[in-house]
Amino acid sequence: MSLGEHQKEMLALARQQNVLVSGKSGIGKTFAAAFLIRETLLNDAEGKALVLVSGAAKTTEVFNLVTRLCSAKVVVASESSEHLWRDASYSKRECAHARVLCVSPAIASNLFHLGHLSYANVALIVVEDTEEMFTTAATFTATLASKYTKQPRHTRPKLFAMVSKTLSELDLPTSSNPLYPLVSAFCITQPTFRKRATIAPIIVETFQYEATNYTGTVGHPVEFLRGANALHCNAEALLASLLALGSNGSTNSQYDVMIESRCKQFADAAETVLEQLGLWCFLKYIELELRHELDEALLSQNDRRLDAHSINLLTTSDEAPSVISAASDMSDHADVKSTRSFLDWIVTQQQTEHGGLQATHSRLKKAADLVGAYMENAASHGGRCWIFMQRRAHTRVVAEYMTACFPSYPPCCSLQGGSQASIAGEAATNGALKAVDVEGRFNDGRNPVLVSTALSTEVDQIALCGLVISMDEVVDPHKLLDFRQRAHPDHGVFKYIIADTPLDFEKYRALFTKMATLLSLDNGNGGNDQETLDQAVMPRLKQRYGSHHHHHGGHGGRTKYELYHADVKAKMTLDNSIALLTAFCHTLPGIKIYDNRPLYVIKRHLVGRHHDSQKRFRSTSTTTSNNYDDDDADNHRKFLYSASLKLPSMLRVKHVLLTPKVVSAKQAKCMAAYKAVELLLKRGFLDRSFKSKLLVNRNFIPQESVDEDMELETQNSYDIPAATAVEMGLAPIKSKFTQDTDQAVMYLYGLGGMPYGILCTEPLYGGKTNGSWRFELKTSHVMTPAVQSVHMSTHPKQVTLPRAELVLALQFHVMLMRLICYGVDAAANHRDDDVEAAFSSKNDKGYIVVPVLLGGDEERVDIDWAVLHNLMQTALLRPAWPLPTTPHGLAIDEWIFVSNRRRDVAYVVQGITPVLVGDVARRVVANNQYWSYTIQRAKSAPGVPILGRWYTKDALLKSTPEQPLVHGIEIPAAVPLIRYVLEQGTSPLEYGHLKERLLIPDQTSILSLRKSQYFEAIRLLPLLFEFERKCQLSTLMFAVGRDIHVKYLEQATTKPAYERLEMLGDCFLKLESTWWLYQNRPDVKSEGTLSMLRGDMIRNDRLCKLSMDKMLHHYMIYPADFEQRPFRTWIPSCMGRTPDAVIAHLKWIADVLESTCGAYIEGAGEVAGRAFLEWTGCSVCETPQVYNRTYFPHCLPQPVPAQVDPETPRDLATWDLTHLGYDDIPERMYLLQTSLKYNFKDKRLLLVISSYLYDIH
Repeated sequence: MSLGEHQKEMLALARQQNVLVSGKSGIGKTFAAAFLIRETLLNDAEGKALVLVSGAAKTTEVFNLVTRLCSAKVVVASESSEHLWRDASYSKRECAHARVLCVSPAIASNLFHLGHLSYANVALIVVEDTEEMFTTAATFTATLASKYTKQPRHTRPKLFAMVSKTLSELDLPTSSNPLYPLVSAFCITQPTFRKRATIAPIIVETFQYEATNYTGTVGHPVEFLRGANALHCNAEALLASLLALGSNGSTNSQYDVMIESRCKQFADAAETVLEQLGLWCFLKYIELELRHELDEALLSQNDRRLDAHSINLLTTSDEAPSVISAASDMSDHADVKSTRSFLDWIVTQQQTEHGGLQATHSRLKKAADLVGAYMENAASHGGRCWIFMQRRAHTRVVAEYMTACFPSYPPCCSLQGGSQASIAGEAATNGALKAVDVEGRFNDGRNPVLVSTALSTEVDQIALCGLVISMDEVVDPHKLLDFRQRAHPDHGVFKYIIADTPLDFEKYRALFTKMATLLSLDNGNGGNDQETLDQAVMPRLKQRYGSHHHHHGGHGGRTKYELYHADVKAKMTLDNSIALLTAFCHTLPGIKIYDNRPLYVIKRHLVGRHHDSQKRFRSTSTTTSNNYDDDDADNHRKFLYSASLKLPSMLRVKHVLLTPKVVSAKQAKCMAAYKAVELLLKRGFLDRSFKSKLLVNRNFIPQESVDEDMELETQNSYDIPAATAVEMGLAPIKSKFTQDTDQAVMYLYGLGGMPYGILCTEPLYGGKTNGSWRFELKTSHVMTPAVQSVHMSTHPKQVTLPRAELVLALQFHVMLMRLICYGVDAAANHRDDDVEAAFSSKNDKGYIVVPVLLGGDEERVDIDWAVLHNLMQTALLRPAWPLPTTPHGLAIDEWIFVSNRRRDVAYVVQGITPVLVGDVARRVVANNQYWSYTIQRAKSAPGVPILGRWYTKDALLKSTPEQPLVHGIEIPAAVPLIRYVLEQGTSPLEYGHLKERLLIPDQTSILSLRKSQYFEAIRLLPLLFEFERKCQLSTLMFAVGRDIHVKYLEQATTKPAYERLEMLGDCFLKLESTWWLYQNRPDVKSEGTLSMLRGDMIRNDRLCKLSMDKMLHHYMIYPADFEQRPFRTWIPSCMGRTPDAVIAHLKWIADVLESTCGAYIEGAGEVAGRAFLEWTGCSVCETPQVYNRTYFPHCLPQPVPAQVDPETPRDLATWDLTHLGYDDIPERMYLLQTSLKYNFKDKRLLLVISSYLYDIH
């Protein structure tokens, strides 16, 4: 909701003078007045706003509008409470705590009379209807005007008066209303037509940074957890022990890895909580995590007394296992006792350390102020508040903090995703409290404050709220719009919290503009009639940012990054620090021998990630909401930056200068340069004018020392972007839709034995058919992993498709890829989208998957249009109940079942059980403990399925009793299969026991794809991954100009498999750089200097720059990251948003250049290695000289036949070496050559080695 142009005119005038706004009711005069009240209270920290409403009946309506926008305490004298205001003590108390008063003239007159209000503390007076107030309260109006004029001008409150009559009807010159001479009147005769609001207003709330330092209390948070606390208690070890106690006796290595990962996650999250939320939240987080795992460990002791695997719903009697009492023996465990003692100490520390609840971040305090003001104002009509966070680990902690701040209100609730939820102060052990329970309690107002992250599945069940707060910084405009849409458009408001700094306001302006564009598109305006920024966005208070946590620099006043020498009028700030350091380095000796350049390394610190498009809970289903054409994944991640600076070695400054984390790389670099200039000034290298003392003429800089690339700058990490059609060597699919013709020429490749083919925009590999490896692809079975080879047809079939058929094929591809990557929900919800706008152009890799007709000849393929039309014209899911006898003639084992509640997992049907749903329901009704102690505690075992965990007791009892339960096995995820095939099956892939479930048919659907079709589609994923890799690496080979077997390049560009080839390439680079220096730098005589120059030539930042220039990092993959974040860094072509870039360390990118060099040496010898280095831009010696002969090509291993009694070969025996004094040299040379299995063509090299060994001997 945006202010109209007429409302903006009202505010513009009201900010400068007293105004009387004339216009009909319903044009938004009161809404504009509420905006003015908000601005006035922000600018005047002590002032109050008085809203005069004629008659108590209207005060409630005005009160609701004012409380919607203002974040201060607002009181109202409504019809129900007007009698209370006659009590002097009540009215005094209300006036003392309130910032805004909505009262009638009679109440206001009494407040002034009693002295509870004065013109000195009133900053703004708003009169709802001036003419009606004069008619009903003429005496008060006259008194108000009289006392107003007696006040000094600089202390007079502003006046904002409204009237529903036109100015011509008022006849101001003859009117006796005493307020009219005090105001400037203007009339709105024909206001712009405004539709009903479709979205709530957005308000920016600012906070001031407060310097906090908890070093004296906790020190480093990780060390605190590991025992550096008053109790010397290792909380991390306690957590690991509790996890082990709750593991039900599991001792395998996989569980050990899980415990280690969980402990690391605990330490990382605790450190983040301390940094972003404060000390109180840090201690509360430790308490919550340890208490949760303690309860889980105690509960698991009870579970171990039950043989959960023996519970079989298909055979178990109606009796439930006996109830087990509390695990008294577990309470005596040493770690349990230690945990309880540590928890008691933590709770005490929360109340005493640094002021208890005040020991929190200022951002969190601001959020608490907003919640407190809203809950106090909304107490009469039961408002609800929703707070959005960035991290799941923070949600429960913030809910606990809000509950502790407002103990008189009901406890806050939180959602952590994955159906996990909690109520502050209540234990949520063993999943007893589900998200659906919290949603119900929040919707009906029992717990009116909810804290969550950007959830997807739960949000649809939550009603719109009166107040929605985004506490953390948002970088994705889609997410900001989603949050805003959670506020009720008629009486809700969305508040976005930012720091009160110019930089944060600029970032908000840019974010608001993007969000307004999205909103305009969603409303069908095509970008026209775009919302504008209503709020006056500017910093309100000057700060010394140099003393705060993340903000440094010259913003208002003298800061710590400013140095001024008054005697010479020289000044250094962050703005000129880099220039001063560069000018000094110019005066150092040139780079012929020493490198005189400063080296900056910018470090990026990731503090937020954007959510995948499949998880974004957009409420609209319009085409534009899924348009990814302008998608930019980089803008959806937030980084903080720090810098390290290494000065030239000749200055003998051994330590590296470091900066704190700031919001921009430029700012971090300026801070590093500032520290360097300060250091040079202290050491006497600079004078007080910040000029170098190394030159007599301070203004003269020798030209031979000036280098164009004076600064060396690199980052500690870079983004490895996802592959595009450019790296694939293909044209984008979307290019076929931009052509003038209605037909597109495509190239179809069959996949031997599979019912799918690959349809490309151009012939693969540039039309090359040499190299069998190009057409051999790997995949695996799904349920029983085993690597198989699939031969792709060598020669494609050229097909010409009309535009409609190409669109249909693309729709099939998008549906199939969404199905196997994200699940049924993603595929079913987007089948009718505009397919050209359904994926980002950056993920258009130039190929799609289509069904093909299986024939005898794999080289002769054709698109199976019958299957394609059948799948696209029928529903992806159909109800499973009543069970069809033979659906489409399929056997039961060809059915794929999908739960209606959990549609991201599919089950292959094993059979229909004889047990009916009614049989289980009768057991539940007959025995109160049967549900909790038999069904919920049962565990799946081979051949022993359990009821799906997503079913609730009510869902079971409401199901059709005569339907049978269906036995299904969960189909495993495809990501481990991709990793397994990528590693060529070298490490076994064990799924373990696949989950077996009993499915209720009337709450389940059947997938339209047969099991064979679905499994073949899953098998496509590892095949497509390898297909893309081979296309990429073939493009790289074509660029370099030399072909080698792809296995070498695959190894060279895969982290961490490249390490062996990296060693080979590293040695070759050292050898080449050594030889280049030996031949080209005869002026350098010192071995130490030569070694230093060689190290400088091949250091990591230079190799990284070479690699980046040739975009070698585009060909890198990191399988571990892909497995940890499935389908975030890689997805098949033409689906969804641009995949996330992998964050790679600088050394990785430098290593890939060395490993690729090693791959060319391994695949085609030294000449190919030199060709690769020359392609990267390195200067290489094409004809190195050693004794006037090439050295490396003639040192290749050659087999030497073993001899029992070796004789000196004639070519060695004929050498006359007696003058050297070594008679047995020929024999020693031969023995050395035989043991090394090298046949040295140049025997003089062997002579040098043998002579050296002889001397040692």
